[in-house]
Amino acid sequence: NIDVLKKNGITNVVNCTDNMPLYHEGTAGINYYRFDIAGHWRFVKDGHSAIAFTRPMFEFVGGAVSRGESVLVHCLAGAHRAGTTGCACLMHFGGLEANNAIHVAKRLRPIIDPIGTLPQLLQHLQKGYAQAPQSSLYPETHFK
Repeated sequence: NIDVLKKNGITNVVNCTDNMPLYHEGTAGINYYRFDIAGHWRFVKDGHSAIAFTRPMFEFVGGAVSRGESVLVHCLAGAHRAGTTGCACLMHFGGLEANNAIHVAKRLRPIIDPIGTLPQLLQHLQKGYAQAPQSSLYPETHFK
């Protein structure tokens, strides 16, 4: 609903599905990024490929946040795909390890539940960051 997005100041949306429409793309000042996180298994085999797979999404989110804009991350229920994407963002931007990111995310939105192969993606991402550490934007204490 465009009115809800506008009311909450959301100008950027990460759509974590491969098929849900980008309802307001090209109108109303809403920018979209499609992130088919459920399809990660086709590309992610290790830490390096996990970083490469998630990098464009992190650039989209990081760019918006650095401009002072809000980002909505969604899927159908906001529990599995969007929830896992949120956890990945906590890992990337906050430097959290996978289990800590899941814990923090669940505390903020209890419905979050990485299932199936989604936890494996987070583990690959963690391994990738261990091999090539990222500089986080926020200290871990920011999320406690």
